[in-house]
Amino acid sequence: MAEDETFETTAEHFAMFEEEVALWIERFGLKSWQLFIEHVDCGDLGTRARVHWSLGQRQAKIKLNKVCNSAASETNVRVAAFHEVCELFFSDLTSELWLTRSDAFVDALTHGLIRTLENVVWWPDWKARKR
Repeated sequence: MAEDETFETTAEHFAMFEEEVALWIERFGLKSWQLFIEHVDCGDLGTRARVHWSLGQRQAKIKLNKVCNSAASETNVRVAAFHEVCELFFSDLTSELWLTRSDAFVDALTHGLIRTLENVVWWPDWKARKR
């Protein structure tokens, strides 16, 4: 792969992303959020997806990046959706930690937890659904 090579996510990828977000929003019981799911240019080729939230308004935008520096597959699009829902799941805690801790500390802590959840929750569930 060339260093400057980019890959677009398709409408099919976005449909998978939306489906996976909806599944984990339901399973985690995140029903108090007004949720917007978008397929947009996130402005960062190294980012497959991201989430932004407003705690006060209980609104969140979960975005699938239209262009990335790595090819999209069903698995990595779906795990990205799970990852962003986990970010939202931890948003109250994360927002509180940001008041007293550095962004780097909070990012490392939350991503460590999310990577564990990807391995012990998402992957076994995904394998069972793929049967």
